[in-house]
Amino acid sequence: MSTPPNDLERRRALAATIMADTVRAKPPLDQFAAPVAWMLGPEMLGALKQFALHALYKGEFDPHDWMMTAPIIYPPPVDGNDFWFDFIADIGDGQRAMYTTAAVLQDDLFVEGALAEAGAPAQRQRAAMLPAVTTQRPDGWSTLKRGQLVVVGGDTAYPLADFVNIDAHVRQPFTWAYRDLVAAGRLTDDDGTPHAQVDLYGVPGNHDYYDLLVGYGRLYRQPVTDHTTGQRADRLPIELPGFRRCQTASYAALELPWNWRLWAIDPGERDVDYRQECFFREHGVVDKMIVVTPTPAVVFGRVLAERGFLSTMHELGLAAPFLGRTGEAALLRDGKPADATWHTELKPQQCRVDLAGDMHCYQRYGSITADGAPIAGDADAESNYAAVVSGAGGAFCHSTATDFGERRPLEQYPKAETARRVFGKKLFAPLTVFNNGVVNMSAFVLALVICAGSIRFDTRIITDTILYALGVRNTLPWSGGQVSIVAASWTHYLGATVFVGSIVVAAAMCLLALRYALWVTHSLRRPQAEWPTALRIMRRLPGGSILEARGFLPSWVLTLTALALPALVSQLVAMPGAAAVLFQILFITVVLAIVAGLLVVAMTGGAEYQRPRERWVFAALGALHALIQILLPLVIVRVGLARPVSLLLPIASYVLLAAVARWLFERADAWARAAGLVVWIVHAVVVIASIVVVTDGVAVAPVGTLQTIMFLLLAGIVGAVVGCFEFGWYLAVAAACNGHNNEAGAAARIDNFRQFIRFRVQPDRITGYVIAIDELGHDLRTVQPRIVDVFMVAPRVMTPP
Repeated sequence: MSTPPNDLERRRALAATIMADTVRAKPPLDQFAAPVAWMLGPEMLGALKQFALHALYKGEFDPHDWMMTAPIIYPPPVDGNDFWFDFIADIGDGQRAMYTTAAVLQDDLFVEGALAEAGAPAQRQRAAMLPAVTTQRPDGWSTLKRGQLVVVGGDTAYPLADFVNIDAHVRQPFTWAYRDLVAAGRLTDDDGTPHAQVDLYGVPGNHDYYDLLVGYGRLYRQPVTDHTTGQRADRLPIELPGFRRCQTASYAALELPWNWRLWAIDPGERDVDYRQECFFREHGVVDKMIVVTPTPAVVFGRVLAERGFLSTMHELGLAAPFLGRTGEAALLRDGKPADATWHTELKPQQCRVDLAGDMHCYQRYGSITADGAPIAGDADAESNYAAVVSGAGGAFCHSTATDFGERRPLEQYPKAETARRVFGKKLFAPLTVFNNGVVNMSAFVLALVICAGSIRFDTRIITDTILYALGVRNTLPWSGGQVSIVAASWTHYLGATVFVGSIVVAAAMCLLALRYALWVTHSLRRPQAEWPTALRIMRRLPGGSILEARGFLPSWVLTLTALALPALVSQLVAMPGAAAVLFQILFITVVLAIVAGLLVVAMTGGAEYQRPRERWVFAALGALHALIQILLPLVIVRVGLARPVSLLLPIASYVLLAAVARWLFERADAWARAAGLVVWIVHAVVVIASIVVVTDGVAVAPVGTLQTIMFLLLAGIVGAVVGCFEFGWYLAVAAACNGHNNEAGAAARIDNFRQFIRFRVQPDRITGYVIAIDELGHDLRTVQPRIVDVFMVAPRVMTPP
């Protein structure tokens, strides 16, 4: 029903008072905070301290020490056989994205068709609309009721879930959406009395652990009753309007109506701790289970669950239907078959839904056969198992085009073809990476250092050698004249190389000294019968007394030798002049750092989901990427400036080949991926060769202070632009090879495609309605949800509730 004008004004005035003292008014559209700039942007740099603390204490500090919990019971509803709850994950990034999701999450939803038609294939895609923006529910439509509870499946805010980020990226957008809904006549009575609060639960993800669960506890932890008259604590809880905090631990067990049981499991940074293991084992598995974890067991067409976690799940009595039927050994992430003793099939009277976030997209899997195909029946309206990834609550979108082909998703959002199109548009856009953090500055510095070798005659030996190998034979100073480029022998770099090497060796010796000291300390604390064999042998050697509890002579010897090594080496090896050796050290260090860094990025981020034998591909891609990042700025600046007109052909070929690469990236065929890799390699060869040929193999070198300053600035600018574009192109190539999914998503920062799931629990089944919003909104009328999937899970053989 429409709201009269006077009532509408009263509701707006009421909405403006909600949490007015802690949350500002909703800003104009252009003032919504943007998503986190993941490429070492200011948010990431500002969180370095917490990241460092997390790295230092990981494995030693246990934030679970304060936790203790008990099952929470939800009785059956008195007005029917429907119990509703919502699942959302990976929230708290861009404010507009969070507002969009929060506006739909906090109210009922009208959907096309009858609820009884839930899982029929023709009914999985449905129209939907917000009650706040329509006069009444259309004929033939149904209502998805707002959940009695909300479960957040990990990663409450980015880049780390501390108070500042949770407040800015969660509480503020949620409050703005709540106020807008109240102003539209929803969520409260006309006199301001709020409707029943929704219980809030959360499973911590890695971004929650970056803050050591401090911010997490302030948002989810059940309030502590103050029985004293003293001053309240400084760390006040984070309140969300309309929600009630219920947890006393980072894990929970909910007894839902009709013998449904929900487990929210927190594997932490290592594995399920002993408290949880005891709690869940005592609590026990029932026939109808809902299991929530922060990371999915299967996603992107492959089982990604760690072996240790799967073993723990087996110990708790949870089967693993996503592995395949009993006797069909599935390969795990480590490249080895799954343990044959693990249960992989549910009993006929059992059913289960596994829910997880972490991957910012939606995918649904079922029980599978050995070849990855769904077991008969699982593609129909009703199944006894579903493994669901639902992590598009608020963070940037991950591409569903990543597909290893070993498990076939029954549904996914966005579709793979849509993901390829939007990611291709972003990754090949010139300014995508440039505007996403400080990669531009890193590329600026790299190009500046690489090209700085052209400034002095006694330092050009390095860059001139590289150019000589590419066919450049002469140098043209800007002031006129021409000199030959001479190929240098390795002896020209001997002094600086040995000096840099001594520094690397010294650093390694310091780390070894620290590691040795920790090893001795931990070993000596144990009973002598449990000492490692190496320590026992060392104790029998002459001088074994140096291993006493307070004697660490080997560590001191290693440390002092490391401190003296660079100075001693400089006296043993001939060094060039001070200016030359300093530049050579800088050059070698930067080149080695960029090569090592890009290789590490390729082998960790690029090959994150690969098995050990598959990772060599990304080592090769990382090495090629490093070579391109070093050579292109050097050739464009030093050779291209000799005849600026020579850059027209490379620029044209650059644009043309990038367009071809983007077209190939958006194709789904294997040949397109292979061709895209070839085009990526060819484009660098074409650009370099065309510049060298058009300039007749002539390079430029600055002369004088003014030319030097202009040269370095131009080198940095060219390096920043080219380096960022090349990084985006490299991510696209790697993504086409099923790598760098997370880095490609972080670079593209696609804010659309929001999604969460509303569950309808009934005595004999559970139905999930996957609610999606394709485009972001900034008020209720611009938020347009729709249903992209509906699925039901039920036992194959029913038992009385």
